[in-house]
Amino acid sequence: MLYELPNLAWNYLTHLLTIWKYHGIPSDVLLVFYLFLQPFAEFSVNLPRINVIITATHMRLLRKLILATAMILVVNTAASAARVTAIVNAYTLKYQSVDAFNNPITLSEKIYVNQVYSNIKFIMVHNHPTTTNDAITPTGSSPQVEEVKYMCDGTELAMVVAPDYLGYGESVGTTHPYMCATLTARNIVDGITAAIDYITTQSSKRNGNYHFEDDYYTLNEGYSQGGATALAVHKYLETEASQAVKDKVKLKRTLCGAGPHQQSEIFDTMEQQDDMCYSLYIPFAIDGLKYTFGNSIMRALSEEEIYTEKFLQSGLLAKMREKNTTAADLNSTIANYFGGKVGFYDIIRPEYKDRSSKLYRTLQKALKQSNLLEGWTPTKPIVFYHWENDEVVPYSQSVNAYNHFKALGCDVELKEATTLNVTGEWRLKSYEKTHMGYGTKFYLLLFCESLR
Repeated sequence: MLYELPNLAWNYLTHLLTIWKYHGIPSDVLLVFYLFLQPFAEFSVNLPRINVIITATHMRLLRKLILATAMILVVNTAASAARVTAIVNAYTLKYQSVDAFNNPITLSEKIYVNQVYSNIKFIMVHNHPTTTNDAITPTGSSPQVEEVKYMCDGTELAMVVAPDYLGYGESVGTTHPYMCATLTARNIVDGITAAIDYITTQSSKRNGNYHFEDDYYTLNEGYSQGGATALAVHKYLETEASQAVKDKVKLKRTLCGAGPHQQSEIFDTMEQQDDMCYSLYIPFAIDGLKYTFGNSIMRALSEEEIYTEKFLQSGLLAKMREKNTTAADLNSTIANYFGGKVGFYDIIRPEYKDRSSKLYRTLQKALKQSNLLEGWTPTKPIVFYHWENDEVVPYSQSVNAYNHFKALGCDVELKEATTLNVTGEWRLKSYEKTHMGYGTKFYLLLFCESLR
């Protein structure tokens, strides 16, 4: 059955559906075919049940599609991987942006375009989740990019733009401004415009140059840190970007998966936890704040005034800054160092409890600089995805964002675990109900929604 195959096989089937649609196979046939596959899928997407009339010609096409699928299911994973990869051109691009001090800096990104078709209908901007390992970036071996690049499917004619964040890839020697939204958003937008310029001017395409259709647009997505970054990119484009940049990017919609949109509230939530499952967040965020606001807000605080003596003696800050260890391994290392259980005040000095202290006031002031809800009213649609039992990013982060923007009259949606599809329930196995597990489903959902 299909659920026994790797995700890659399902990705390939999704790709075939969209390619067939591009070549004119009637949508009602594709709908029936998709519903035929649905009971065997690892995840379920209930498309609208509409009345369709299947002609004799349609039935012949449907039989061919089912036969083709049966053939695909007996092909091994390696063969499927080769076929999928063969239809995507990948480019690594270096581009110019700015660092925290507004100095020019060279950043890097990955671009994916369809190998068969030269016209591009839309751009998918991929804002990647948290990584502390430079090898796991879009220009490295990011598993999310391996999923998202299948958006270059020949139907929607997508170009995927996946920038490395500042501090990774080409700029690995620089501190990553973790959760410092405005700077990261500026870097991402510079990457989008650089990718558009590159694809417009490059001439290595065998069928001629790529070109953007007149009505092309940009979809902007991300999960976890990427979800917050996606919202920051949306905010930057609507409040700070020049009109020329807005006209070039043509933002249509933003998809935010489980993003920490209010950093000060994340700190408040972690302060209440006796055992933080994602304790890395605290030193990683503070490093980003010290880099971004080191000449202003954070100048008044030294590391000795922020961290406990035990944490400073652990060597964990140096290990984190080496950027060759995954976030999961760093979290485990911190937990092991503190005997398997890490509380907020194992890392942060107890002075933080005093709301009038310099430590509390300074950190909160810096954290609130990355509050993505205040100071603007979005004009383009935003969809928030989150899950009530998320153990890393509080569910309230997306609920608060949705309620805030809804009260302003914005076009926003909040999709929860029981409604993550076109019309019905999106089924999840209990062991997948984790922040990372839902992240995988978030990317798979992008494929399903692209079939609408």
